[in-house]
Amino acid sequence: MKRRGIALLLILCTLFSLTGCGSLFDRTDYSVTPHQEQSASQDDSSILHAENYANLVSCVQHFVFMGQYEGKVRVYKYSGDIEADLRSACREVLTEDPLGAYALSDISFTYDRIVSYYECTFHFVFRRSKQEIASIVSAYGDASIRKEITKTMANFDNKLTFRTANYYADRTNLYKLAQEAYYASPATAMGYPSISISIYPDSGDVRIVDMQLTYTHSPEEMRLQADAVASAAAQLMGHETAADGSVAELLCSRLVQAVTYDPNGGSSVYDALCVGSANSEAIALSYQLLCKQADIPCQVVQGTLSGIPHCWNIVEVDGLNWHVDLTRGAVHQERLRTDYNMLSNGYYWSRDDYPACVGNPESSSEAA
Repeated sequence: MKRRGIALLLILCTLFSLTGCGSLFDRTDYSVTPHQEQSASQDDSSILHAENYANLVSCVQHFVFMGQYEGKVRVYKYSGDIEADLRSACREVLTEDPLGAYALSDISFTYDRIVSYYECTFHFVFRRSKQEIASIVSAYGDASIRKEITKTMANFDNKLTFRTANYYADRTNLYKLAQEAYYASPATAMGYPSISISIYPDSGDVRIVDMQLTYTHSPEEMRLQADAVASAAAQLMGHETAADGSVAELLCSRLVQAVTYDPNGGSSVYDALCVGSANSEAIALSYQLLCKQADIPCQVVQGTLSGIPHCWNIVEVDGLNWHVDLTRGAVHQERLRTDYNMLSNGYYWSRDDYPACVGNPESSSEAA
């Protein structure tokens, strides 16, 4: 009778196990290996696994990168203080990780002990959209950063976010790179935007830079202005494309005839080429645009004249660099000036940032 009872009990256990209806005893061996759980179902595949603090931080970073509002982690064989370490991992990602510092406003968590592991659930409060997170680019080095700023300004976008090394995340240098990008792209210089820069986190080897650009006009309006500028520039250019001094002189004359200099006028190439009245910055940008289309090396110089902000150009004519200020001088020969002549007439600029203009070494005379 006793043997029959034992046999019946074994049969019942087997039936319960096969039907999945439950067990007569508490079971402690129902968990499976992480790899098996990961592939058991689509739901399980979203649950990450960790065994140490570094794993925890990596899991939280992964959820942020994916833009998840909630994420689950199963922690196995953990020997530390799970609650303290969960709190520390959240704080680290929120304040020290570049993406976490940029994208999040808060992280919270809950956890449960389930026999042989902890199941932890993280909750994320984002202040950035998934699109903003996905739009982050990498830019390491001045040239790479300047290139990204140039593309942003060319599209009249109002935001640029990039990951870079701490060495390059210097606000003064970033503002300088933005200026260089703008003044090197006259075809889209429809007014220098107001720029604000935020850097995340406060310190660290890798940081995220968020640049916000505010323009006077809407992107759609500036694109229309850029089209109008291209048409006006084409008319001024005509068929002159040879890179020599005669073309540089011809473009000077045409631009002076087309634009009236107004110290208080607009500062965009649209103001100069389409409105017909502009300040020194707009005129310098317009001359640079025409020279670029004629394959003549030319750049805008930002400086002062008699202590007042003023812009002009440095242009290469027959292999020599010359200052050209189209707001001064009646004829072309009077516009070609050397460094010495400019300094003698009240001009000032950062000479380290621009090529030297020393005139023709074979001639002792300098243009007045």
